[in-house]
Amino acid sequence: MKRLLLVLLVVAALPPGTAFAAPEDPPVESVLPADGAVLPVNADGIEVRYTCPEPYRSAGESPFITYGDRKDYGVDFATRPDLGSDGRLLQSNVVALSGPDQVQDNDIPAGQCRGFMVDPDQKPQAKPGTYYWQAWRSCLSCTGGNETSAVRSFRLTAAGSGARLAVAPPARAYRGFPFVASVTSKGIDTGADVAVQLQRGGSWRTISHTGADGRTSEVAIKLPRSVKPGKYGLRARAKVGDETLTSPVRRLRVRKAAGWKTSRRQDGRWKGKASGLPVAFRVSGGGRTIRAGTFQLALLCPQAGTNPFTTQIADAPLPRAKIAPDGSFVFAGVVSKHASFVHGRIEGRRAKGKASLSLGICVGSASFKAKHK
Repeated sequence: MKRLLLVLLVVAALPPGTAFAAPEDPPVESVLPADGAVLPVNADGIEVRYTCPEPYRSAGESPFITYGDRKDYGVDFATRPDLGSDGRLLQSNVVALSGPDQVQDNDIPAGQCRGFMVDPDQKPQAKPGTYYWQAWRSCLSCTGGNETSAVRSFRLTAAGSGARLAVAPPARAYRGFPFVASVTSKGIDTGADVAVQLQRGGSWRTISHTGADGRTSEVAIKLPRSVKPGKYGLRARAKVGDETLTSPVRRLRVRKAAGWKTSRRQDGRWKGKASGLPVAFRVSGGGRTIRAGTFQLALLCPQAGTNPFTTQIADAPLPRAKIAPDGSFVFAGVVSKHASFVHGRIEGRRAKGKASLSLGICVGSASFKAKHK
């Protein structure tokens, strides 16, 4: 009776989510990281370690015993600590599995195994948030068919992971004219929404959006009409998992539109090339407007099969854009399903810039140069 009471007391003292092994077998236990650890996101995976003694008794009594070995271990990673009827983390919350094929590496202590939270589709390893993990091994004679370790948690954060968000405005912007800013989104999931925000007084207002692409990209920004000449704060923000990254604040100087560098001398036809393909547009209104622009580009179109891409030639249209006092111009819009982004600068009788186009799944961009004809 005393021995039975002792066994019951030991079982009651075990952490929640723990299923114990046969008395003569060392159990599967969590080792690293410590419960509640804060770790940086890592695109290569989040490492955990646990004990994996072998062989261990999976079923039967001597002399008819079935043993398990290293291939019978694994780790579940989930967004919640809830357990299923088999004692493991609830399948509907699981975001990654490690195992059951484990390899003993010689850089960790004997009797330990490592697993990684990594999934190529959901990519939890790159998303800040709290995750739960539990090591397990197959046990034919156990309820639910598994022996499990205690459930531990860790929190992933973008801080210290190398993720970087930055915005770089031009040296000057003019009231009533769009401009182009550069946005850097290193270490952030491709396609994640990045908001560009303007500070007015003590508040921030989103004035443009772009998608993270892991490098530096350009975004067209049109200031609200209510923005007057002066100095403003400019920043970028992106939500990564349940964490929000904010770039350092940069100063944007907005000037009154005056002192145009273009005049009637620039009016007329302009022609040039973009990576060998033709470019054409017209300037009118005494050097104040660019219109009827066509910027021919080679587009890459992804497709299934042995050749992952095909090419297509299409025009990035620029129906009309205002020319700012410093000769710069920006157009960003959709014309007959052609998502066009063209920006550049006119200096004397020469112009240069960049044109980009998205047409369905096809995309392309190129720098261009043009001359007044």
